[in-house]
Amino acid sequence: MQYKKKEVADKILDAAREEFLAKGYKNANIVSIAEEAGVPVGNLYRYFSSKHDLLDAVVGETVKKIPHLVTQIESAESDGMPLELFMVFACEALMQVFEQYGKELVILSSRCAQTKYEDFVENLNGHILKVVTHKMYGDNISENDSKFGAIITKSFMSSMFELLRLAQGREELQELTFRMLKFYFYEIEKRTAQ
Repeated sequence: MQYKKKEVADKILDAAREEFLAKGYKNANIVSIAEEAGVPVGNLYRYFSSKHDLLDAVVGETVKKIPHLVTQIESAESDGMPLELFMVFACEALMQVFEQYGKELVILSSRCAQTKYEDFVENLNGHILKVVTHKMYGDNISENDSKFGAIITKSFMSSMFELLRLAQGREELQELTFRMLKFYFYEIEKRTAQ
């Protein structure tokens, strides 16, 4: 009887991570993953029953971390922190997750069409939107304020994921993030007052 080996599973996961990152879930190819991992396709299926099972294994731990991140962000919102400081806190929290799960976040943010993860960014944006609009407008949020908050949040989060993809190293990521924070949120109440 042959036993599954952790190092073989890790090789398969590493190859799958790179394949999903490069091609997305839909265009990822099991044969290419097996070849890159140096295992026969049949052996890959001993470890992972399907491409979707492989995707779950690659991004699953990251998906489990996000509720903790969201809880941190929402609890900071209730601390009375000004929006500019809150966004610094939120980005720091996201950067910590990115340092550990950078490739997985990029996969989740743009490479999971037609999977159960395809709404990952939209769901995360929804949590951030709730906090941003509450910080900007309090409890009296008009329909237009809600729409404006949604535009700002979606644009900011899209920019953040783009920075995560492009930045080379923590220092560059941090510098660009703080420049972006200033662009989006510095004195936003004054700049957007009617």
